[in-house]
Amino acid sequence: MTRKLRINGHSHLLPYPEQIPAFMKDKEIFWVDDERKYMLQKGWKRPVTDSSFFLDEKLEWMEKTNLDHAVILNLSQLYGNG
Repeated sequence: MTRKLRINGHSHLLPYPEQIPAFMKDKEIFWVDDERKYMLQKGWKRPVTDSSFFLDEKLEWMEKTNLDHAVILNLSQLYGNG
């Protein structure tokens, strides 16, 4: 029996907390907490459910699962552009 590869088309890619401009956190527009557990906006927070939300970890995961970078870029473009 062969295993089917599934692709998560809803693949987040977040900036690291230190990459987010201070004014965005100060004005509560968007930020990621220092422990990388939540992405936040004023009155809202969502858990970061996997370390692959961040670029270095995403690239490591892609290498382990043998996914070409173009696959994620194309899915991101489709998702982002509707």
